[in-house]
Amino acid sequence: MFGNISPLIKISNSLSNFISLILVLQIGHSTLNLQCLNKQKY
Repeated sequence: MFGNISPLIKISNSLSNFISLILVLQIGHSTLNLQCLNKQKY
C-alpha cells in the first residue's frame, strides 16, 4: 500500500517546488517591472 503512495509524494513535492519557483519568478519579474516604471517617472 505504501509503495504506491511514495511516488505520489515525490511527484507532489516536485510539483510544489515547481509552483513555488514559478511564484518567485513571477514576483521578481513584477518587482523588476515596477522598478523600471519608477525609473521612467523620475
